[in-house]
Amino acid sequence: DSSHGSTDWKHDVVAPGGAFRYIYATDEDTHPIVAADTNDKDEVYFSGSDTYYWETEANTNDYTAKQGTSMATPHVAGLAALIIDAMGTDWTHTQADVLLVKNYLCGTATEVQYGEEFDDGYDYYHNEPTLERGDRDKVEGFGKVHGDAAIEAFLTEYLNGTEVVGTLGSNPTDAQSWARKVELIGGIEFIAGIEIAGTADYDLYLYDPSEDMTTDTGYLTKSTTSGDGTPENIAYTPVSDMTAYLVVKRVSGSGDFTLMTTATNTGTPSGFTWPFAIPAFVWIVLGTLGLSSIILITKRRK
Repeated sequence: DSSHGSTDWKHDVVAPGGAFRYIYATDEDTHPIVAADTNDKDEVYFSGSDTYYWETEANTNDYTAKQGTSMATPHVAGLAALIIDAMGTDWTHTQADVLLVKNYLCGTATEVQYGEEFDDGYDYYHNEPTLERGDRDKVEGFGKVHGDAAIEAFLTEYLNGTEVVGTLGSNPTDAQSWARKVELIGGIEFIAGIEIAGTADYDLYLYDPSEDMTTDTGYLTKSTTSGDGTPENIAYTPVSDMTAYLVVKRVSGSGDFTLMTTATNTGTPSGFTWPFAIPAFVWIVLGTLGLSSIILITKRRK
């Protein structure tokens, strides 16, 4: 039983979002749903008239903008499939992998500041999301997904200490989230900061993709100071070596940002090896005798 036509048998499978059979139901003035075909010779039925066919496309443009969960669900499902494809052999069909895909999407999503408003003269509702600065709310969750940033988060590596200039914008086709993976060393403090154009408000995040983004442990640290042109700075010291994800998210406005990072030693963790593979206690001797003395002693031993 179809709400857009008379009762009939349906096909076993149909194109998602495609029209079943009748474009117009009885006495219904709506636009046809675009299916995964050319719309050539589409069937049309009006109450009290014979069935006829369009000789040309019902819609000259096969693409149209829609909103709502009916459109968001297949959109995000398709994006999840793209992420899985980009993971390649790293995708092993485990629950942990599923969590990774979820975290890539949620960790790079940006919030929408304007919600829905409906008023037909009888009913009124105003459903505007709150600005949570990286956390989720009941209206939009973590916000709008960004396929480019979600995939770049695990495919593109940021080299610590490298200066990066990026641009985020307000247009729908602009990048609105920037993400890279970065390797952190246990016991070494990772410091990152962004300078932002005076026409934009961006936030800076560092998160662990293995942790559930819906919990408090999702983000390792974040800087979410409000205001156009306000710089953001973060610092985090991991207990052990790990892969983290560095994300710049647009809150409002548009313009360039400049990212810089450093990593400094915050102590000598157990088992830590200094440069040249010389243990820490040897460097204590070096501080007393000097590096040249140790080299001379080594040569004489030979």
